[in-house]
Amino acid sequence: CLLFQIVFKNSSLKLMNKILKISDRIKIFTLIRDIPYRLANSSKDTSCISKTKILGEFFQRTGFEVRVAKCNFNWKTIGVPQAIINIRKKLNLNDASSHAFLRIFVPEIKAWASIDPTWDIGLKSKFPVATWDGLHSTVLAVRTSGFKEMRKKNGFITPDNLSFPNFSEDNKFISTFNQWLEKIRTKEK
Repeated sequence: CLLFQIVFKNSSLKLMNKILKISDRIKIFTLIRDIPYRLANSSKDTSCISKTKILGEFFQRTGFEVRVAKCNFNWKTIGVPQAIINIRKKLNLNDASSHAFLRIFVPEIKAWASIDPTWDIGLKSKFPVATWDGLHSTVLAVRTSGFKEMRKKNGFITPDNLSFPNFSEDNKFISTFNQWLEKIRTKEK
């Protein structure tokens, strides 16, 4: 994925296999978070799954224990305009969907934290854009009643087991949703 190459090539944090300082954790979280969110084919996608994979692999490579978590949400409850929801219905797409985010074990507090880099700062007027203190859980991108850490036969799914999604940009819902996000970002400037 192009996004993955850009983040690792441009990263000034050359501390592989060494636990990052809190300030460096915050920097890399913010870097990934502020990549504009977009549903797209696997080489251009920057959705929750792609951002979780990239952020998680970075933290894995720097010595953290990480897991992928998933929760369910409803498109109607996150502030998407009804006209865009109606496109989903015309395409026979369900209002319910799933959302991925990262769980990271924080050694300083000896606890797991949920961190969610989904919405970029350009969307702050419409969505809960997370900030991370490097230690504790962030706000999640969607309202949900709970989550599960994703599992496979012999343990938990980690970012390196996660595939980049492949959304069709020809899908009317996806193209309209992405255009709406761009309009929000333009108004934010």
